[in-house]
Amino acid sequence: MNKVFIYGSGKAGIYAYDALSSHTHISGWIDNFNTSKTMYELPIYTEKEFIQTCGGGGIFTVLIAIQNQGIQCQCAASLLRHKVNNIRILLPQAVMAQLPLIKDDGTWYEEYAPQVQNVRPTLSYIEYQVADECNLKCCGCMHFSNLVKTANHPDISDFITSLKHLSERFQSIKMIRLMGGEPLLNSKLDLFVRVAREFFPLAEIRIVTNGLLIPKSDDALVDAMKDTQTSFDISQYPPTRKIASDIVKFCDNKQIRYEIGNPITHFLKRASFGERDFHRVFKESCLSNACTFLRNDTLYVCPHIPMLYEAKEHFNIDITPSEMFNNGMNLSDKNLNGWDIVKRLQEPFSLCRFCSLTTGEIEWKIGKAKIEDWFIA
Repeated sequence: MNKVFIYGSGKAGIYAYDALSSHTHISGWIDNFNTSKTMYELPIYTEKEFIQTCGGGGIFTVLIAIQNQGIQCQCAASLLRHKVNNIRILLPQAVMAQLPLIKDDGTWYEEYAPQVQNVRPTLSYIEYQVADECNLKCCGCMHFSNLVKTANHPDISDFITSLKHLSERFQSIKMIRLMGGEPLLNSKLDLFVRVAREFFPLAEIRIVTNGLLIPKSDDALVDAMKDTQTSFDISQYPPTRKIASDIVKFCDNKQIRYEIGNPITHFLKRASFGERDFHRVFKESCLSNACTFLRNDTLYVCPHIPMLYEAKEHFNIDITPSEMFNNGMNLSDKNLNGWDIVKRLQEPFSLCRFCSLTTGEIEWKIGKAKIEDWFIA
């Protein structure tokens, strides 16, 4: 059997070491956060050190032994990007039940540590906008909802198509956030909640709202949220704070789960008219590259790419349709698999140039939209 490197030196990694050490040669550990040099007299590499030392295409197996499935998939995608192809993923149930990983004949138990190519990855997070408009007109809104003049809601059939495409590529999504604009302006929000749960039974589903309409939520939404264990994720703007007690009372009476964020007094300003090095922007200053955004059956690394494109005329920004197409991953493409998506989400996109290398602040307020609310000179 090939040499084995164990990716992860925590509880799952220690279990993997105990299960493998009497059956195969373990060459070392990979862990970006363990500051020790060795463990069980074996070297500990960061992923970068491992790539530099061992390189891609070597005769070895990397067993990813991390209990968080989203992080598992990110690590696997990163290794695949660096041409490390012989990767296995230790499934959580094997750790919990202390199941064997190697058979008596020296082969792997595929049920407990399958090859990465035979596993659909888990997507950590997606956002989906169910309403573009908002009942607050916050200056500097990073979804540009204050520029939307009329109601604009996606069709539920389009949402079904997109989630079907996602479910064909991913075994699960850790968190789905339905947002806007203000999602409670969509009278069919209950349908979106139920569809999300139907396709992804294990996902954490949240409705991101300013909360102002929560006390007026109808029974259809309340029932859908309770049936699907969906929660409110409430942004505490100054108007929200004024009716916080009504929001809390309503949610408690209806037995709806909710979280209220810290008071919002400022927004970040971080837009640029065009940084030259979008790779550097993505690597050094991106605050949203974990905010995978679903729109029009396409995945984007963050919401700012499609929303800025749709507002480009307001800002007089030159973005061509072909560049926009290349900055997303269209789920109707049958040749695109889940691992392709996870890998691509770890890489910069050319439209990252419209985020700045620095950030500023704008005091929260409602008023007429100005370009300087978003852009750093």
